Amino acid sequence: MNPAIPISDRFWLHVKKSKGCWIWTGAKRDGYGRIGGGPGKNALQAHRVSWELEYGPIPEGKCVLHRCDNPPCVRPRHLFLGTKFENAVDRDRKGRRKTGRIYPGSQCKTSKLIEKQVLRLRRLRTQGWTLIQLAIEFDIHYTHVRRICLRKNWRHI
Repeated sequence: MNPAIPISDRFWLHVKKSKGCWIWTGAKRDGYGRIGGGPGKNALQAHRVSWELEYGPIPEGKCVLHRCDNPPCVRPRHLFLGTKFENAVDRDRKGRRKTGRIYPGSQCKTSKLIEKQVLRLRRLRTQGWTLIQLAIEFDIHYTHVRRICLRKNWRHI
């Protein structure tokens, strides 16, 4: 795509309109549309470009949020402005946070342990096992063992 073409023209080449969401069909990162900002400029988020094309500049410190909770959507009426805090609250309310709060313990796809092992690990720690001994026993890093014992990780059990 020729970045010398105005962004407003390039933008619409990558939008598939429907009665509901208008889906970004171009490049994406973390599900959100991306479009080149022009020569020597960084890529821009497509939903932010959509907002600016429809409503004008985004006020400093504001984020563009999705009413439809559909990251590739660029339909202006599905978007609204909010602060970073409001964006985080909206994300959490919609269950989109990528932390142990949403996927606790063994439900997390990267977890090496299951709940039963964590309970055993904590019990062994109270019986005098060192962090290094536990790390070797459970094949995890000793700092992870420490965080489990301090209940910074696996807080739900």
